[in-house]
Amino acid sequence: MITWITGHSNSGKTTLAKQIHEHNKNTIILDGDQFRPFISDSTYERYIVNLAHISKILSEQGHDVIISARVLDENKSRITSICNPEWVEL
Repeated sequence: MITWITGHSNSGKTTLAKQIHEHNKNTIILDGDQFRPFISDSTYERYIVNLAHISKILSEQGHDVIISARVLDENKSRITSICNPEWVEL
């Protein structure tokens, strides 16, 4: 299962991801702030698409994945086509 928590800066995305993880230790959190330095040469859209692909790979290996990263509305359909997450909007 993939859950994507999105919202504006400082809306509590990371905090909610950590709370979910406390109740389900089988989850892996992909936090946008932590991944940004690794893909800083990418455009914002490419960065989000990379997170979607990573989450799909981890999910296919049996992990529950929580992504806490802002997604613009125009990118949601593309993300959904890649990894079909459950969307949580803050």
